[in-house]
Amino acid sequence: MNIMKKAFSLIELSIVIIVISLLIFGIFKSNNLIANVKLTSAQNITRNSNINNIKNLRVWLEPTLPESIIGVDNGFDKIDGEKISSWNDSKLDVDKINVTQTNTINMPIYESKGISNLPSLRFDNDANKNLSSTKVPISAGDRTYTMVAVFRPTNLDAGWNRTIVSQGSSSSDDKQASIFYWYDKTFGIMLSESLTMTPLKIYVENNYITIAKFNTDKSKFSIYLNSNSPELITDIDTGSFDISTDVFRIASVSFSQWFFKGHISEILVFDRDLRQDEIEKINSYLSKKYSIDLVA
Repeated sequence: MNIMKKAFSLIELSIVIIVISLLIFGIFKSNNLIANVKLTSAQNITRNSNINNIKNLRVWLEPTLPESIIGVDNGFDKIDGEKISSWNDSKLDVDKINVTQTNTINMPIYESKGISNLPSLRFDNDANKNLSSTKVPISAGDRTYTMVAVFRPTNLDAGWNRTIVSQGSSSSDDKQASIFYWYDKTFGIMLSESLTMTPLKIYVENNYITIAKFNTDKSKFSIYLNSNSPELITDIDTGSFDISTDVFRIASVSFSQWFFKGHISEILVFDRDLRQDEIEKINSYLSKKYSIDLVA
């Protein structure tokens, strides 16, 4: 009788283990299914957006389309944690501006569940991770342009500013434009040698859509942060506004300093000061894609 009880106990235990295994497998498959549905939805939002219809689009870096990001080991079939050698321009124009990194130490990391559980690139200021191109979106002599970024900072440590996107000289801090933030959480832009902050604040592990408009002809500058209402910037030094065509860089200022730490999911640059209705279209597309709420 005891032998029978032990046998039944072992059978029951085996059944419990099998049931638990099936439940875990089901949850895993369900999570993968949800992730795939979310990714497919983001791809459809991207393909159906009107971004390519906005004039003077010079570069569009986004993470969800199959041929957007190249891993150093697995190419377009990159996996979580893989180093990324190239982030490819997704605009329809054949004149592409792809940003790359040849030094494996400085390559950003691919994360399939980054900002809003969509693919992102993770950058680290300690390892000077960045991507760049000597083919630049802002042409020599241009006086108006707009930069857009979707990002999430993972630390705001004491030190110099952290740059999200920039174009300028490869050797000095003059003749450049960039979007950046200070360690005290203030957010702003840099133009030539003038660093200008706004009352806007950013916080660790929050997701942001930012749009910075530069009009050097009229000395008018504005920056949007999760909003269709701009913060106007009026105290920029009106010295030289000529932007160098040396290098276009992601997650670092153009001369390879002030590195960003966190995730970046999307970058757009327009060779023009965008209208308000165009700003709202871009914000609508990015807000829907990344589930980032806009404030009034």
